[in-house]
Amino acid sequence: MNPKGQPVLIRASAVLPDGVLEDARVLIQDGVITGIHGPTDQFILQDGPPVLELDFGAGRLLPGFIDLHVHGGAGRRIAAEEEAGHDAVAAVSRYLATTGTTAFLPTLATAPDDVLFGTLEEISGLTDSDTAGARVLGAHLEGPYLNPVRKGAMNAELFCDPSPAHFHKLREASQDTIRYVTLAPERSGALEFIADLSARGIIASAGHTDATAGLMEEAFAAGLSVVTHLFNAMRGIHHREPGVAGVALTRPGITVELIADGYHVDPVVMSLAIRARGTSQVAVITDGGSFMGQPEGSVTQGGRIVTSSGGRVTLQDGTLAGSASPMNRNCTVLRSLGLDWTQIAEMTSLTPACVLGLEDRFGSIREGREADLTVLDEQGTVLMTMIGGNVRHGQGSTTLPSNERVIV
Repeated sequence: MNPKGQPVLIRASAVLPDGVLEDARVLIQDGVITGIHGPTDQFILQDGPPVLELDFGAGRLLPGFIDLHVHGGAGRRIAAEEEAGHDAVAAVSRYLATTGTTAFLPTLATAPDDVLFGTLEEISGLTDSDTAGARVLGAHLEGPYLNPVRKGAMNAELFCDPSPAHFHKLREASQDTIRYVTLAPERSGALEFIADLSARGIIASAGHTDATAGLMEEAFAAGLSVVTHLFNAMRGIHHREPGVAGVALTRPGITVELIADGYHVDPVVMSLAIRARGTSQVAVITDGGSFMGQPEGSVTQGGRIVTSSGGRVTLQDGTLAGSASPMNRNCTVLRSLGLDWTQIAEMTSLTPACVLGLEDRFGSIREGREADLTVLDEQGTVLMTMIGGNVRHGQGSTTLPSNERVIV
């Protein structure tokens, strides 16, 4: 770990927006990327404290992953009744940093109101604060305004129509840190609700929905801009009814979430979706739950048995119940599809940053961007995670003396 504010020089293969710079040297000062240099460049360091050098050889330096949709990890669950008062969000934040994720939206699956209110209060206290882990960028509400026909692993008895009064209570509990709401556009009052979310600068996303293509067009016109975990818990594509997925893949300007674990969406269909939508409009997510970072097995959650086996997390009836695949593993799945590192970095970092309107701060390795970075080896192991210029995971470094001014 490096002292806060200490300048850092990272040596690795840097994944830049326009390609990979081998044997790059990336300089970070005051938490910001201030220089990106090739192997033969000479550059002068300003007078100041000793520079911490982190040399990862052939390791891949990527912009830190930004996860728009994650429910837990390392045995902890966000918005779970048994977690009330136990700082689950902060614990998940620390775990995510070990997987290369530097920022995330804690995602609240549909739960009783008292659980939602308590979790939103916790998130509000962590948003834009130092958690010693991944940045908390605000809350993602996945429900309760969803369609029981496409309930997935959620408790449909808690679903309801969107209500301004109900959402006002949620916003109050969150102290206006709700950034993202997944809903079914076919619920009564949903189109007006989408327009209200859009006017407030809150992202409206379609998920757990049986909407037709025509209704989806109305929702997009009202301000819907994202589709939650494409293909999962939604009306699929039929040759005479394009459904949610068909419109999501063809309408200009729409971003789709994609669970890239290789189980939620077949790799062939993943490739088709990425080709159709383009990497600039695909945001890779984990939809991760408590089994991320945990051994396989079965646990009881919300009165139901949930099992992780062979990479899949399911209920007893076989329904998928989130994912056990962290973002660094998802990168290896994407590599197996033939995608290059620049494409992967766009989907795991820059596109999510653009969805949140934060691309001027995060999402790419450029001068002037905040130093939220991760390094992976060829097997996808996380060698280091840096957040705001501070190493939060990983080790191995040398320190350059303060009087050494030129690095060659």
